[in-house]
Amino acid sequence: MPKTLAVLLPEVTHHALSVGASMIGPPLVRYHQWGETLDIETAIPVAKPVEPKGRVKSERLAAGKALVAWHFGPYEKLGETHKRMTTFLEANGLERRGAPWEEYWTDPGMEPDPAKWRTKVVWPVKDAKMEKDAKPEG
Repeated sequence: MPKTLAVLLPEVTHHALSVGASMIGPPLVRYHQWGETLDIETAIPVAKPVEPKGRVKSERLAAGKALVAWHFGPYEKLGETHKRMTTFLEANGLERRGAPWEEYWTDPGMEPDPAKWRTKVVWPVKDAKMEKDAKPEG
């Protein structure tokens, strides 16, 4: 994973900077599938959509409710935070909606101590009330 991100994040960042995009948040990775194989998407939040180039595209994250947790420490232990979030979702009858993501708020190049790294973990969840209201009656 670190080798893949070492290629993808600079590719996305370079394109954003080359078209003059204003970066408005930390880099992130969305997990469309994880397990034996990973299907990930890397992103840099920008103020306005940018023209696509190669495999770099502009997309908008859907608004809605989310379960959010802060992970403090090395990336290798992020799995523990995801497990706690799974436990919370199940215990509270919540369902995931779409792909979860991690926002990397600490640049390891600027802060070499992994104990000081901050990562925001976001899991979109279904809003039962909104879904009920969206269904036609009758």
